[in-house]
Amino acid sequence: MSLGAASLMTLMLSAIAERPAWGQSTEAPGVALNLCPAVELMSLVHLLAGSRFATDLETPWVRRAREHFEPWAEHAAVRRAGEVLRSGVTVDDLARALWRADMQSESQLAGYSWLDDTDLNSDSILRSYVVDLGDFASSSSYQEFLHENRVERLRMLGEERVALTPGLEKIGEYLGEAPRATICLNPFFTTGSLSWQDEAHRAMSERSPWPDAPTLTVVVLGPTVAGAEMPGFGRGGRLDSDLLTTLVRPTVQAIVEASRDSLAGYAELFEPVAYRLAEQRLSTWTDAWREHVLQAIVARLLSASGREGEAAAELERLVQAGFLYIDPLLDQLRLYEKGRNQYPTLVSFYLTLLDVLDREISIARSVGIDPRIELMTGIQMLGGSWLLSRDDSPYRKDLWTFVRYAAADPAVETYRRLASQGFAFDVVPRFFALLTPADLSLSVPVPEELARRAGGTEKLRVFARQLRSFVSSIDFNTFLKTHKGTFAAIELRNRRAAADAADILWEYLGETPSSWRITFGLLLHNGGFATGEEALTPQAFIGPVGVSDGLPDFGGLGRIGPLIWHEFSHTVVNPLAEAHGKRVAELEFGFEPIQEDMAEQAYGDWRTVLNEHVVRAIEVCVTERVLGTAAAAALIDNYEGLGFQYLSALVEELREYASDRERYPTLEDFYPRLLDRLEQAASKHVETATQHKITHKTGDEE
Repeated sequence: MSLGAASLMTLMLSAIAERPAWGQSTEAPGVALNLCPAVELMSLVHLLAGSRFATDLETPWVRRAREHFEPWAEHAAVRRAGEVLRSGVTVDDLARALWRADMQSESQLAGYSWLDDTDLNSDSILRSYVVDLGDFASSSSYQEFLHENRVERLRMLGEERVALTPGLEKIGEYLGEAPRATICLNPFFTTGSLSWQDEAHRAMSERSPWPDAPTLTVVVLGPTVAGAEMPGFGRGGRLDSDLLTTLVRPTVQAIVEASRDSLAGYAELFEPVAYRLAEQRLSTWTDAWREHVLQAIVARLLSASGREGEAAAELERLVQAGFLYIDPLLDQLRLYEKGRNQYPTLVSFYLTLLDVLDREISIARSVGIDPRIELMTGIQMLGGSWLLSRDDSPYRKDLWTFVRYAAADPAVETYRRLASQGFAFDVVPRFFALLTPADLSLSVPVPEELARRAGGTEKLRVFARQLRSFVSSIDFNTFLKTHKGTFAAIELRNRRAAADAADILWEYLGETPSSWRITFGLLLHNGGFATGEEALTPQAFIGPVGVSDGLPDFGGLGRIGPLIWHEFSHTVVNPLAEAHGKRVAELEFGFEPIQEDMAEQAYGDWRTVLNEHVVRAIEVCVTERVLGTAAAAALIDNYEGLGFQYLSALVEELREYASDRERYPTLEDFYPRLLDRLEQAASKHVETATQHKITHKTGDEE
């Protein structure tokens, strides 16, 4: 062993002996707060070398250090500090290695055996540099310098321990177990921290604070404030998000790793977030889920410590970065916080936490973008349909550029011809939804209404074959693949609002279908469509309201909600009108006074008009519950201005439904009352209209 290395070893053992005992010096069980002289030596050398990894705070402590060590500023350890880092050895490598040295006994240090557990690319360079550090410590009397300043250093350690302990205790309380960590306060290190998981400490000296722990988190903290004498670490009883993340990570990682097999069943949830999370170096579903759980816990800990603003800002950043599942995790963690008697530890709650993924799987399969609808809008764009978004989005330009050379394709010509015969509005997306996603074949019976409005089933079968040829000839699947990022970003922004809107409506209607689907059509008009009775799975097609950040913008819950409430209500209301056909027919006298207004909106028969009244009344009532009275009043004004004269009466009646759900658990139970109220409103309107005609006629005669 060289003289330099032997001196370094002596220094470390002496420093360990003079500092407080491991694991007994902190009031927060599980976390040891210490001074780590070997790691500190590394930072001192970087200070003399003018490295960016050293503090830039000019404290009395730093000035004393500069004065004491100035004669050794040209030592090899100082001159080679930058060279070693440029060779591929990182500051993390050095800190890990010297931390191991801080933990070793003399016999284990012999022959640099403590380096064997490090994962380095340049062992020989590191070993050589450690010799230089040892020689520097010996030559410069580093040990004596530490001893001379022992009182101030221990005072600094005590003050920071008092500041950090309450926050550290809260982490242990939240997890249900104390985090296993050592925090090295390093007054020469740059502002900030570095950390790692040390799995080899069990093989080390009994001086380790956690000899039985599977892993130990090691954190090196640099000072943040100058202080009157020694530098301060600026914690003041607070733990920032970085340090919280570091201390909570091992517990979360262990839990998630143990559930790896269970998580595999939710792997499809990774696709919508993979594109964005790749920027966070999260390349697998397990990694992505672990970081979701970790960051959700950190946010809750920040909020619990009175730092809601910091937590909110961090959550906003996470959502923008692609953490799609962070909000439902936060809601679930609030249940954990309320039920600590039942769930004393995070481990005991974890299976309940996984319930979030069951709902997310349901949302993933129920809300999204449908390639068939994007193909449909491409065909409609070429066919000259007016019922498309006119917003000037990059996606619109891309689609037009891709398909414009196929304007004379037989599929486009057939679409134009069918559209001129009545194949328009909701019939078009309903037809495309009947095509099998894999090959666009028409393998299910075509509903009579769709066939009638297209001029016959055979015409639709021909159209389906032409669509398959169209897709193949222009390689439309390539267009879809190149826009996966766009699709993922739109789903990221809108999926939860759409799912929440659907859940709200199903609860209001009192029945939830076994499956349902909300499709965002990037170029659909500013509105929506719904599938008819032909669909076993109710489906709503929603178009954008504008463009935001270069993407089609669907407007959030305030705009998506009413559209979904309207379109999905049709899937319940229309069958009810069919089931009560005789009673509905008896009310047809209410059609004549409003027929002209309804015809202008393409509502040409009484049953359709009645359904639109009931659906819009439901839309108003749900809007009132979720978005407030002002939003509901605006809807009523708009719809009555369009001629829906019986709307207010139905809204009033539905308030009775909402107030007595025990008697009327579903809308189906209440539907006869709606028809009765409609009869009253229609009779009154007809009477008023008749009286008006009589008065008008009498006036003319006079």
